Amino acid sequence: MSKKKIDKRTKAYKDSIKNKPAKGLGDIVEDITKATGIKKAVKAIFGDDCGCEERKKKLNRIDLPRRFNAVRCLDEEQYNEYKEYIQRRTLAYSAEDARLLVRLFAHVFAVQYNSSDLCMNCTGSFKILKKLSDNLDIVFNSYKDDI
Repeated sequence: MSKKKIDKRTKAYKDSIKNKPAKGLGDIVEDITKATGIKKAVKAIFGDDCGCEERKKKLNRIDLPRRFNAVRCLDEEQYNEYKEYIQRRTLAYSAEDARLLVRLFAHVFAVQYNSSDLCMNCTGSFKILKKLSDNLDIVFNSYKDDI
């Protein structure tokens, strides 16, 4: 069974390229090396077993940073809750703060975190809560600009 090739000059080909997201860093590197001709040169010199596939798999395991796009708006009650949180915010997160951040983040960005999995004493949880807070700050400040 062979793949049907699409003519690169057609709109269908351009649409298929746009709709094909890169799966990871390894796929991005592979696309760049194909486009620049590096992959072809390496295969010509080293043959088919040049280590590219293993490197691609290793690079694909690296998590790339994601940007969160707001899915829903804060309602008035949520806005006021976050406003109160900002006024009392410190660098130490309480369990109550963690629950608030997780709940508001899940509502706005449709991404779930489990607040019971967060340890209030470790740096990993601090980084997660800081990231949630930073993203919610952006949303909150966008409302302040409208007022």
